[in-house]
Amino acid sequence: HSATDYERWWTASRPYRVRYEHKYEPYIIANKTDLPPYDERFRGYGMNKISFVRKLHDLGVEFVVAPRHFVIAREHAPSTSFKAT
Repeated sequence: HSATDYERWWTASRPYRVRYEHKYEPYIIANKTDLPPYDERFRGYGMNKISFVRKLHDLGVEFVVAPRHFVIAREHAPSTSFKAT
């Protein structure tokens, strides 16, 4: 997640654009009517968000970091799909 530039995020007071990087996997906030359909063939674990974010990049979507905002992901047991990879 180096594209996010956490040192900059920590002190930023305004949103800033970042360049897409291979395997960039940010959480995104967008109006779903502005996004392409999500490929529902993805099930379980692996490459789903990375592939979707890459598609957004290929479509010319700009990635903007929101300072003073963050997401916390709860820890959970690995899925059976993860164990199969």
